[in-house]
Amino acid sequence: MKKSIVLLIIVFAFNMKVNALERKEVELVNCTSLSNIWVKENNEIKRIYLSSFESASGKLDGEINSYFCNTLKETEKLEIVSDNSIHDKYNRDPVYLYVNGKSMEEDLIKRGYGQVSNIIQISETSAHLCTIQKQAIKESIGIWNYPNIKETYCDSGININNEIKNLEIEKNSFDNNYIKYISLIESGILLLLVLMKRE
Repeated sequence: MKKSIVLLIIVFAFNMKVNALERKEVELVNCTSLSNIWVKENNEIKRIYLSSFESASGKLDGEINSYFCNTLKETEKLEIVSDNSIHDKYNRDPVYLYVNGKSMEEDLIKRGYGQVSNIIQISETSAHLCTIQKQAIKESIGIWNYPNIKETYCDSGININNEIKNLEIEKNSFDNNYIKYISLIESGILLLLVLMKRE
């Protein structure tokens, strides 16, 4: 009981701190990928990453990074919400990123370019982002077509069958190759019999 009360107090205090955070306008210095973004805030250059977003590696990597960096380069107004006291092991600051007033995480998740993940700093938007993710999964867009993809944070309740589909494709491919192989052997045997008969 005491542990529950202490936990509730910590969560409440944390949310009070989070809600006090405001958007700060920044200037893009460089962007090469989702994990390599540098911005200037009050004459200080810092490396940032999207705190509530991750993208699974796969065939869409180039498309996702290109879309992301081009969007940042073309924006008129770039803003972040962050707690400057938190950094990851690569000395990056976790942020929520806003492009012309709109959430970049929301845009990327809607396009199926990644999923909700690692929400530890600013939890108020997590339910909203999970709802957007659920729709992307329903539509099977972007990374939700990757084999063996699973949700890491949200629980949409949708059964992602990409692994099963992939196994069926591999099985069909194996069956077709097996039939070709048997046909080739039969043709060889038939040719050998014809040649033996001529002798």
